[in-house]
Amino acid sequence: MQRHIDVYYTTRPKDLDGQDRWMVRGLTVFLYMVILNCPLNPSYGDLGKGQPCFDETAFEIAILRNKMPGGLNEAAGTMHLRIDSAMTEEPGSLEQANQLEDGAPEAAPLSPIQLWYALQVACTERSKTQSIVEGLLGLVEPEMDARKFLIRMGDPAQMVPMEEKEILRHKLRTVLFPEYDTLS
Repeated sequence: MQRHIDVYYTTRPKDLDGQDRWMVRGLTVFLYMVILNCPLNPSYGDLGKGQPCFDETAFEIAILRNKMPGGLNEAAGTMHLRIDSAMTEEPGSLEQANQLEDGAPEAAPLSPIQLWYALQVACTERSKTQSIVEGLLGLVEPEMDARKFLIRMGDPAQMVPMEEKEILRHKLRTVLFPEYDTLS
Protein backbone atom coordinates (compact mmCIF):
# COMPACT_ATOMS: atom_id res chain seq x y z
CA MET A 1 0.00 0.00 0.00
CA GLN A 2 2.92 2.34 0.58
CA ARG A 3 3.66 2.34 -3.15
CA HIS A 4 0.04 3.29 -3.85
CA ILE A 5 0.22 6.15 -1.36
CA ASP A 6 3.44 7.36 -2.98
CA VAL A 7 1.72 7.35 -6.38
CA TYR A 8 -1.36 9.05 -4.91
CA TYR A 9 0.75 11.93 -3.61
CA THR A 10 3.14 12.33 -6.55
CA THR A 11 0.27 12.36 -9.07
CA ARG A 12 -1.81 14.88 -7.10
CA PRO A 13 -3.00 17.98 -8.93
CA LYS A 14 -0.22 20.54 -8.49
CA ASP A 15 -2.44 23.61 -8.85
CA LEU A 16 -4.43 23.16 -5.64
CA ASP A 17 -4.84 26.17 -3.37
CA GLY A 18 -5.05 26.50 0.39
CA GLN A 19 -7.28 23.99 2.10
CA ASP A 20 -7.46 21.64 -0.90
CA ARG A 21 -3.67 21.35 -0.92
CA TRP A 22 -3.58 20.72 2.83
CA MET A 23 -6.40 18.17 2.50
CA VAL A 24 -4.42 16.11 -0.04
CA ARG A 25 -1.32 16.30 2.12
CA GLY A 26 -3.34 15.45 5.25
CA LEU A 27 -4.88 12.42 3.52
CA THR A 28 -1.39 11.26 2.55
CA VAL A 29 0.05 11.73 6.05
CA PHE A 30 -2.95 9.94 7.54
CA LEU A 31 -2.69 7.01 5.11
CA TYR A 32 1.00 6.62 5.99
CA MET A 33 0.03 6.60 9.67
CA VAL A 34 -2.61 3.95 8.97
CA ILE A 35 -0.28 1.53 7.19
CA LEU A 36 1.96 1.48 10.25
CA ASN A 37 -0.97 -0.29 11.94
CA CYS A 38 -1.11 -2.99 9.28
CA PRO A 39 -0.66 -6.48 10.71
CA LEU A 40 1.97 -7.09 8.03
CA ASN A 41 4.22 -4.40 9.49
CA PRO A 42 7.51 -6.28 10.06
CA SER A 43 8.09 -4.66 13.45
CA TYR A 44 5.15 -6.62 14.88
CA GLY A 45 7.14 -9.84 14.35
CA ASP A 46 9.54 -8.61 17.05
CA LEU A 47 6.65 -8.49 19.52
CA GLY A 48 5.69 -12.06 18.70
CA LYS A 49 9.06 -13.37 19.94
CA GLY A 50 10.35 -13.95 16.41
CA GLN A 51 7.21 -15.68 15.23
CA PRO A 52 5.18 -14.04 12.47
CA CYS A 53 2.29 -12.34 14.21
CA PHE A 54 0.00 -12.53 11.22
CA ASP A 55 -0.61 -14.98 8.39
CA GLU A 56 0.42 -12.87 5.40
CA THR A 57 -0.93 -15.33 2.83
CA ALA A 58 -4.36 -15.47 4.48
CA PHE A 59 -4.42 -11.67 4.69
CA GLU A 60 -3.57 -11.25 1.01
CA ILE A 61 -6.10 -13.91 -0.04
CA ALA A 62 -8.81 -12.16 1.95
CA ILE A 63 -7.90 -8.82 0.33
CA LEU A 64 -7.99 -10.44 -3.13
CA ARG A 65 -11.30 -12.08 -2.31
CA ASN A 66 -12.69 -8.65 -1.48
CA LYS A 67 -11.51 -7.32 -4.84
CA MET A 68 -13.62 -9.81 -6.79
CA PRO A 69 -17.23 -8.89 -7.33
CA GLY A 70 -19.39 -11.61 -5.84
CA GLY A 71 -22.91 -12.71 -6.66
CA LEU A 72 -24.47 -13.91 -9.85
CA ASN A 73 -23.17 -12.94 -13.26
CA GLU A 74 -25.90 -12.62 -15.84
CA ALA A 75 -24.94 -12.59 -19.48
CA ALA A 76 -26.92 -13.50 -22.59
CA GLY A 77 -29.83 -14.83 -20.53
CA THR A 78 -27.75 -17.21 -18.43
CA MET A 79 -26.79 -16.94 -14.79
CA HIS A 80 -23.47 -18.22 -13.42
CA LEU A 81 -22.40 -18.28 -9.81
CA ARG A 82 -18.83 -17.09 -9.42
CA ILE A 83 -16.59 -19.36 -7.42
CA ASP A 84 -15.52 -16.51 -5.17
CA SER A 85 -19.20 -15.88 -4.36
CA ALA A 86 -19.30 -19.29 -2.72
CA MET A 87 -16.51 -18.27 -0.36
CA THR A 88 -18.63 -16.76 2.36
CA GLU A 89 -15.85 -16.27 4.90
CA GLU A 90 -15.30 -12.70 3.67
CA PRO A 91 -17.91 -11.32 1.28
CA GLY A 92 -16.26 -10.00 -1.85
CA SER A 93 -17.40 -6.76 -3.40
CA LEU A 94 -16.92 -3.04 -3.41
CA GLU A 95 -19.83 -2.85 -0.96
CA GLN A 96 -17.43 -2.76 2.00
CA ALA A 97 -15.56 0.22 0.60
CA ASN A 98 -18.83 1.92 -0.28
CA GLN A 99 -20.21 1.22 3.19
CA LEU A 100 -17.20 2.92 4.77
CA GLU A 101 -17.31 5.71 2.20
CA ASP A 102 -20.99 6.37 2.85
CA GLY A 103 -20.48 6.22 6.61
CA ALA A 104 -23.36 3.78 7.00
CA PRO A 105 -23.56 3.39 10.80
CA GLU A 106 -26.67 1.20 10.69
CA ALA A 107 -24.89 -1.50 8.68
CA ALA A 108 -23.09 -4.41 10.30
CA PRO A 109 -19.58 -3.52 11.50
CA LEU A 110 -16.83 -4.14 8.99
CA SER A 111 -14.11 -6.67 9.76
CA PRO A 112 -10.47 -5.52 9.81
CA ILE A 113 -9.92 -7.24 6.44
CA GLN A 114 -12.83 -5.31 4.94
CA LEU A 115 -11.45 -2.07 6.36
CA TRP A 116 -8.02 -2.82 4.90
CA TYR A 117 -9.64 -3.49 1.53
CA ALA A 118 -11.48 -0.16 1.74
CA LEU A 119 -8.16 1.52 2.53
CA GLN A 120 -6.58 -0.17 -0.47
CA VAL A 121 -9.39 1.28 -2.59
CA ALA A 122 -8.74 4.68 -0.98
CA CYS A 123 -5.07 4.46 -1.99
CA THR A 124 -5.81 3.54 -5.60
CA GLU A 125 -9.01 5.41 -6.49
CA ARG A 126 -8.50 9.13 -5.94
CA SER A 127 -12.24 9.84 -6.27
CA LYS A 128 -12.91 7.71 -3.17
CA THR A 129 -9.89 8.58 -1.01
CA GLN A 130 -11.31 11.43 1.04
CA SER A 131 -14.69 9.87 1.72
CA ILE A 132 -13.21 6.50 2.75
CA VAL A 133 -10.65 8.12 5.05
CA GLU A 134 -13.34 10.34 6.58
CA GLY A 135 -15.49 7.22 7.05
CA LEU A 136 -12.64 5.46 8.87
CA LEU A 137 -12.07 8.49 11.07
CA GLY A 138 -15.81 8.45 11.83
CA LEU A 139 -15.48 4.85 13.02
CA VAL A 140 -12.60 5.53 15.38
CA GLU A 141 -13.61 9.01 16.54
CA PRO A 142 -17.33 9.67 15.82
CA GLU A 143 -17.27 13.19 17.32
CA MET A 144 -14.35 14.34 15.18
CA ASP A 145 -14.79 16.73 12.27
CA ALA A 146 -12.74 14.56 9.92
CA ARG A 147 -12.37 17.19 7.21
CA LYS A 148 -10.98 19.80 9.61
CA PHE A 149 -8.68 17.22 11.19
CA LEU A 150 -7.24 16.13 7.83
CA ILE A 151 -6.64 19.74 6.77
CA ARG A 152 -4.94 20.39 10.11
CA MET A 153 -2.84 17.24 9.70
CA GLY A 154 -1.73 18.37 6.24
CA ASP A 155 -1.02 22.01 7.03
CA PRO A 156 2.52 22.42 8.43
CA ALA A 157 1.43 25.62 10.18
CA GLN A 158 -1.15 23.69 12.23
CA MET A 159 0.79 20.96 13.94
CA VAL A 160 -1.23 18.06 15.33
CA PRO A 161 0.24 17.42 18.80
CA MET A 162 2.09 14.13 19.23
CA GLU A 163 -0.23 13.15 22.09
CA GLU A 164 -3.29 13.54 19.84
CA LYS A 165 -1.62 11.47 17.11
CA GLU A 166 -0.75 8.75 19.61
CA ILE A 167 -4.36 8.54 20.84
CA LEU A 168 -5.56 8.31 17.24
CA ARG A 169 -2.96 5.60 16.45
CA HIS A 170 -4.20 3.56 19.40
CA LYS A 171 -7.84 3.88 18.29
CA LEU A 172 -6.90 2.97 14.71
CA ARG A 173 -4.93 -0.05 15.90
CA THR A 174 -7.92 -1.22 17.93
CA VAL A 175 -10.10 -1.19 14.81
CA LEU A 176 -7.57 -2.28 12.16
CA PHE A 177 -5.48 -4.77 14.15
CA PRO A 178 -7.46 -5.96 17.19
CA GLU A 179 -4.98 -8.82 17.80
CA TYR A 180 -2.21 -6.32 18.57
CA ASP A 181 -2.81 -6.36 22.33
CA THR A 182 -2.23 -10.14 22.43
CA LEU A 183 1.30 -9.86 20.96
CA SER A 184 3.25 -8.88 24.05
